[in-house]
Amino acid sequence: MNQNRSIGKKIENKTKQSKMNCQKLFQDFNSSKFVVYTSLLIFSILFALRLDQTIMISWWLIFTPLWIWKFLVIFGALIGIIVWIFNPEYRLSESSYTHFKSMLISLSLQLLLLMFELLVCDKLESDRHFWTLTFIPLISISLLSVAVSIWSLKNERDFELELFCSVNILQFIFIALRLDRFIIWSWVVVFVPLWILLCLAIIGVLYALIFAVILFHTPEVSLEQRKASFYTAIAYILIVLPLLIFFVLLSSKLDSKEFLDYFSICIPLYFTLSILICMSFSSKGGNLWWFGMRKDFCSFLLILCPCLREYANISYNLESSKTEDSSSSSSSSSSSSSSSSTATDSSSSSRQQQQPATKSYLHSPSVSPSSIVDKSIINVQTIQNQSPIPSINSSSVGGNNNRKNTMACEMCNNYEIQLQDIQYREAVLNLKIVQYEKIQKQLKDDLKKEQTFRTELEEKYIDETKCFENNIKELSTQVDYGRQNVEKMIIKFNKMEKRANDLVADLIGQIELLKKEIQRLAMDNEKLLGRHLKKSQELSSESISLPEDQESLQFYCLQLRENLIQAIYNREHLEETLRSENMFLKEQLIGEQQSRENIEENFSHENEILSAKVQKFESELMEKRKQNDELQVELDLLKNNFNDLSLQSSNRIRKLEEKVNELTAIKTKSETDLATLRAKVQSLQIDLDNSEQVQRDFVKLSQSLQVQLEKIRQSDTEVRWQHEDDISECNGCKKSFHSRKEKINCSHCGRIFCQECCSKSIRSGPKMRTFKVCQVCHTLLDNQTACWFVNEAPQSPT
Repeated sequence: MNQNRSIGKKIENKTKQSKMNCQKLFQDFNSSKFVVYTSLLIFSILFALRLDQTIMISWWLIFTPLWIWKFLVIFGALIGIIVWIFNPEYRLSESSYTHFKSMLISLSLQLLLLMFELLVCDKLESDRHFWTLTFIPLISISLLSVAVSIWSLKNERDFELELFCSVNILQFIFIALRLDRFIIWSWVVVFVPLWILLCLAIIGVLYALIFAVILFHTPEVSLEQRKASFYTAIAYILIVLPLLIFFVLLSSKLDSKEFLDYFSICIPLYFTLSILICMSFSSKGGNLWWFGMRKDFCSFLLILCPCLREYANISYNLESSKTEDSSSSSSSSSSSSSSSSTATDSSSSSRQQQQPATKSYLHSPSVSPSSIVDKSIINVQTIQNQSPIPSINSSSVGGNNNRKNTMACEMCNNYEIQLQDIQYREAVLNLKIVQYEKIQKQLKDDLKKEQTFRTELEEKYIDETKCFENNIKELSTQVDYGRQNVEKMIIKFNKMEKRANDLVADLIGQIELLKKEIQRLAMDNEKLLGRHLKKSQELSSESISLPEDQESLQFYCLQLRENLIQAIYNREHLEETLRSENMFLKEQLIGEQQSRENIEENFSHENEILSAKVQKFESELMEKRKQNDELQVELDLLKNNFNDLSLQSSNRIRKLEEKVNELTAIKTKSETDLATLRAKVQSLQIDLDNSEQVQRDFVKLSQSLQVQLEKIRQSDTEVRWQHEDDISECNGCKKSFHSRKEKINCSHCGRIFCQECCSKSIRSGPKMRTFKVCQVCHTLLDNQTACWFVNEAPQSPT
């Protein structure tokens, strides 16, 4: 049975240990790194297969894992921004601002990286631009990553991607220039910046190994630290060495020195990415504003999927554990303080402990008002649970003293309860005042932002209105200038048309004159021909009378010959002159016709140009009028929008002012309530101090009475009458004696007192003589007088 129990305990311990390991893996899971490394692994596999032409799909499909990665980043950031805008109460802590700024910075870098991936995919698909242009977004990321890395280091944020881009800026430039063949180095030379980084990484791996060995041989270091350093060194080795092998094989492949395919070359890279994916289950971090979760991914997943708690046996809550630890520590501290303190010291110490705690909650910037109220309620409840004043043992005092002590304790308890209640209410009111002050401050900030936004909007609308008015004035001036140009062109066109008509009319008149001249010349020609015909007819009709002698006949022949020659000459001369005149007239007519045609063509061309210009100016005029109308419509819309926005802003400002006034009224009311409560607390504190003083007096009285009783009991064993030489100080006030005259014996107890302590007198005996007695004896002998401690404080017992 014992063996079975031990085996069962071992199995139970192993199951608990495995459960804790699974729970730790689940708690330390980094979803961002898991998505990034998984996308890179799938993309590198598809990219290698596409380079080996094993698959022949489009490059846009090859980049699908990267598109999914960027979609998750952008969609998650948009949801986070929406949650941030619509939930201003989440902006109270400084860590929320840091996470939100980190998300915006990562979003901007991821958008630049998306631009680079789009350009690379388009370059591989169509080859339309240079690689240098493609790498510009990546180089911009590298330049921005330097500042982002410094900011992340100051704010304790992860910056692995930014650090990788910032240290590889020279490598990116070399790769772009080598792909465009601006440089013709070998790829081994191109990868020189990468070799330097890998050498530094190897030095880091060696440092991690040496550190792990030193921790392993150090006995003061715990086992967990040894394991952590050992696992870190192994992880660095498994990441850096495969990367070095991959880049060596890749450079050889690109330089045509290696005959392996790209998939085989990328196997070390796949191994490194797989190791990084496994390490994402043990690397805490991530941004709390992605998808507006405001908590780590696993807590959000457990809240979103309760079945994981029930069926997967996974449950953890950091906030609850923290509150349990704080409550346990506070309870233990309160119990220890209450057990180790006295009656009055415990109450004062508890108040002193609770007041700075409340102040720390009030002045803490990263604690929400609800948590402050809860913690203050817990503190006040712990104050109420503590018993500030223990009961006084007064068994040695009489029944009257017991009753008085009991009443005093009850009054003190009542005062303490009232004081605790008022302190609780004061703490709650303080918290409400702080919360109202925060809300009022936030509303004032919103009001200032709204006023600044309104003023900026008014200035913007005024500037736009002035700009539109200037544009309208410019357009109107342009329209007027165009109208004037059109009118000038129309006037010029009319003048040119009139001039053309005049020239055409002149040409027509000249043509008519030329026609008349031709007719006249034709008539002259006909007349000349008619004369010759008449002369020839006359000559033919005349009778031929030839001379009879030979000389006269020869003379006659010569004369006829001369006449014939003269006639032929005249005829040829006339024909020549007529021909030349005819040719001149024809050429003049042709020139006039040509000039007329040229003038007509010029006028028609100028007419066409002028008509085109007129149409152009008319179209421009129409466009300007249309633009003027559109601008007027836009101006009206802007005026309407400005009026609506001014109305909305005035309404919102009025509501905010009403809310601020309401909050100020609530604040003043709370301050008055707080003042009254403080006055009550002060009065109750005074009453409590008085009651505590009364209790102390009762304690001193009881102790003094016990001492007196003890002395009275001991007086039976010795002579009551004290001798003057034996006593050097008063038995009552402890005043030192300087002479025997100051020493007075009490007539009843025989002890020596000073004159003040033995000032009481009592009558006794058959003759009722007066005897000097002390205060105690006077109280014992005279039953009708009150005790001495009613009017004066009891003295401390010796």
